[in-house]
Amino acid sequence: MSDIIADNYFMLNGIAAGIILSIGTSVSRNVQADQAWEERIKTAQARQMAESGNTDGLTELDLRAQIAENSSSMYGPEAMERRERQTRERKDDFDVDDEEEGDELSPEEVLEFEKMYGVKYDPYYDQAYYEDELPNDMEFSVDSYFGDRIYENGETFFKDGGKYYRKGSKPKSSFFNWGKK
Repeated sequence: MSDIIADNYFMLNGIAAGIILSIGTSVSRNVQADQAWEERIKTAQARQMAESGNTDGLTELDLRAQIAENSSSMYGPEAMERRERQTRERKDDFDVDDEEEGDELSPEEVLEFEKMYGVKYDPYYDQAYYEDELPNDMEFSVDSYFGDRIYENGETFFKDGGKYYRKGSKPKSSFFNWGKK
């Protein structure tokens, strides 16, 4: 057994380093998207407190209680309808037809989004971009594994399927996005 390890030392280290790098890149990408979303939520909450004249501010516990109050239940008929809708949406994602319908939210969906997250719906962040709609007037680098675009001014567009989402949008990705190029 020790001869196999000694004979293949560099190959085994290369494979291990590749696996660790792939996992680490995926985790880093998701943490970055989550942090930008949380920052957007905190900014909206600070703006809301300033408008309401609340100079004391809310504690983290108060903010979490508000989020929990506005969040829908995981149980009951509404949750079942939501899960069925998500299942249909996932099924539609597999049938990629480059249809543009479904990208924009209806007024009811916008209100539901704003109520649930406490963030004003902003198409700048929350609407998907196709590759031809992305900025081309400045330099950018493309992540070779995920296909994300990172511009020289710091803007990041995360690729999810055939669409791109701006950093700061509600994260669309699952924890590990294997094969989502």
